[in-house]
Amino acid sequence: MRITFKQIYQDIDNLVCLSNKRNGLNFREIELTRKRLVENIKAIELHTIICDKEDPG
Repeated sequence: MRITFKQIYQDIDNLVCLSNKRNGLNFREIELTRKRLVENIKAIELHTIICDKEDPG
């Protein structure tokens, strides 16, 4: 499970780099979007870990 989240974080960073280079998009907007995505994924990860601990089955 942790490998999955790590890969998601790497993919987000790669997407930011590619988008910034190819489309000339506003870097600040891209960075804010990346931060939001990472925060949301961290919340999902935390919830998943808590649920896994509560459900031993």
